[in-house]
Amino acid sequence: MRKFVFIAACFLIFQTVVLVDAVRAKDVGVQKSDFPRAFLPKPDSSVTIWKQGENISVTSNKSTLEEILEKIAVEKRVILRFYCQDPSLKRERARDLKISADSLEKVLSQLLSEEHRFTFLNREGKPAEDRKNIGTVNIYSTGCAGTDPPVRVFDVEREQPLLKKSPEEITLEQLHDDLKRGGPVSRRRAVDILGRKADEKGIAYAKEALKDENPGVMFAAATALSRLGQKYGAEKVADAMYERFREKPYAEFLPIMAEIDKNRIWPIIDGLMDQSGEREKGIMVRALFLTKDARAVRYLSRISSTSTENSKQAIYTIGKIGGPEAATALIRLLRGRDASRQAWAAQAVHFLSKEDGLQARAEVEKIVKGERVPDALLQALAETSYLEPLRKLMQDPASKKELKIRALKALSKGGEKTIEVMGMGLNDKAPQVRLASVEAMTPLAAEEAIPYLIRATKDQDAKVRSSAIKGLSEFPGYDSVVEALGKAINDPNESVRRGAVDALGLMGEPNEEMKAILDNCKKHKDPYIVNKANSIMRHWGLMN
Repeated sequence: MRKFVFIAACFLIFQTVVLVDAVRAKDVGVQKSDFPRAFLPKPDSSVTIWKQGENISVTSNKSTLEEILEKIAVEKRVILRFYCQDPSLKRERARDLKISADSLEKVLSQLLSEEHRFTFLNREGKPAEDRKNIGTVNIYSTGCAGTDPPVRVFDVEREQPLLKKSPEEITLEQLHDDLKRGGPVSRRRAVDILGRKADEKGIAYAKEALKDENPGVMFAAATALSRLGQKYGAEKVADAMYERFREKPYAEFLPIMAEIDKNRIWPIIDGLMDQSGEREKGIMVRALFLTKDARAVRYLSRISSTSTENSKQAIYTIGKIGGPEAATALIRLLRGRDASRQAWAAQAVHFLSKEDGLQARAEVEKIVKGERVPDALLQALAETSYLEPLRKLMQDPASKKELKIRALKALSKGGEKTIEVMGMGLNDKAPQVRLASVEAMTPLAAEEAIPYLIRATKDQDAKVRSSAIKGLSEFPGYDSVVEALGKAINDPNESVRRGAVDALGLMGEPNEEMKAILDNCKKHKDPYIVNKANSIMRHWGLMN
């Protein structure tokens, strides 16, 4: 009977899962099979231009003609206007292109595939008699009269007219014209302004720019559509975005798509998870974070087992998304054997809400109190100011001194926020722990440590007192420090009292209180104290 009940329960759970997945698939309206099975590699091109004397050299690798012309325009600060024939239509990427000539005209002649003629204008727009002062080059293909406006303009970025205006001063028609005729820089700028202008009529132009073959323009258009979709409704832009992704499956689209319509992104992530490289997985992590959806946790958990950097970001993102699913995933990582991932999971637990993270925090505290806790985990807690587990460890009389000393060393890496927890070590019955507490806060030289160090100058153990004196020597100009050092000069331990008078020598020019302390040292029984005090007085010209 029990076996039957168990089988029936499993069947019902299975049916529920299938039903939920079916409903989600119906809502999304797309399946894994609707999308590409691999990401496109990121275009990786380079163009270099330099001049030596009259010679101009151009080298490029995997660059389109358009990208090379854009680089020439920007580097040479010259406007290139093409009439009749659009060079951007030639989209293939040239490998290892090298051109060298003694003038810009000859460079352009070698670069362009057909016969072209050139008209050179100076910075004032008049025919350039001196080819060293070229501001614009008009370029005509064979048989082109050039009576109509140019079909493509590669502009100097800093001199673009649109850059000098606010979005409110620019019409949609002007932006559309730039999208049709401008070089990549102009088109990117135009579509960015479309997004910031936030005019609903601009959606059509942004969708048009989304079809641009230049990846920079395409991604700028996607960002603009995301902004417009947030204002006017995702349904107005989502279809165009997902259709473009089918045509050009670049990973860079994912974060933008996640903001537009997160429900459509799951089939894509599901289908491309195992085919992705490390760069693409890093982009996936950003996209999954933007969904802020519990469904992202299982994908992030898979990514957390990959490369170090992606693993770290995936684990942090699990904590930031939060919820019971995230807590369960982090507990699983905390119980794993990988020290680095365990440390990152401990940090991520700090992002969980109080309710969601109750069990996960208990798991962290359990690990911290274990003798085999990795130093990396202790340091990770200190670095993120997740101090409660360390606080409870320092307050626990049953915890071994060796573990507390390790925790104090880790706390020293966490900065000023950890000083209060370090100070708890001064209450420990073990002098080794009290000494470690002083030694941990001394390198920080933080003002918050002064009260703890002064308190430590009264410790029962001479080593603790001596270490505290050394720590106080880092704080010249504090009256409370001078007072504490003055009292320590009479310490029964030779190392402590001599360390105190040495520290006074580091306090700067003596004030009245310090003068009185040094003057009293003349009667001290320890000759080292007398001589050192006199040396300080002479240094500041205070000897009678």
